[in-house]
Amino acid sequence: YFIQDDVLRLQVFHIYSPMVDAVLNGTIGLDQTLNLDIDVRDIDMKRIEHKLPYEVSGHGTFEGHVTGTIPAPVFDGTLDAKTLTLNGVDIPRAYGHAHYENDVVTLDRFGFLQGDGSYDLDLAANLATHGLTGNVLVTDADLTNLCALVNQKNDVVKGTLNASAILDGTMEDPYVDLQGTMTKGTIAGYDVHDVAVAAVLENRVLRFDQCIGYQGADGVFELTGTA
Repeated sequence: YFIQDDVLRLQVFHIYSPMVDAVLNGTIGLDQTLNLDIDVRDIDMKRIEHKLPYEVSGHGTFEGHVTGTIPAPVFDGTLDAKTLTLNGVDIPRAYGHAHYENDVVTLDRFGFLQGDGSYDLDLAANLATHGLTGNVLVTDADLTNLCALVNQKNDVVKGTLNASAILDGTMEDPYVDLQGTMTKGTIAGYDVHDVAVAAVLENRVLRFDQCIGYQGADGVFELTGTA
């Protein structure tokens, strides 16, 4: 490191902290302003589990830029997580753009594969208030795993879902506005197919505005209501 003209310059400066292990290159002003390239070589999800609503594990990396000030840093760059487990669901890789500012983590152009399904996300989570907003597009997603990821585990309805969802609320009590279709699946163990659903999860109440599907060769069912 070097100090010149009221600026601290760091070169290949390693930081080991309870949250991350990182390498910094750039400058820190004596007025606490930051202008740094950052290479976070290990993000251990267990270290931030206490900020999330359920058990998580896995490791990730982050490459990007740090601006702002020491009391209020701003991170912007690429997040890459090769092994994650969220609420018992294994995710082999998650990748996309990430931004952190004023306790808010924003993910955009962010996606991951889970089983045969794919997820594309634009999400913002406030780590202080646990507020959550965003949009999710899922293709060929396992419905059981999808419910676990939004902390609403389900063992009644199973199948493969194609859907879009609007998210709001908090991590512990999310609001979800879902539109989706399930070509083939089961409800309480009974085979169903060609199911179309429009549903809202709010204040821990699931409201079906539409749910229509078929059972066997001739059976048709349709329901509305709440659970």
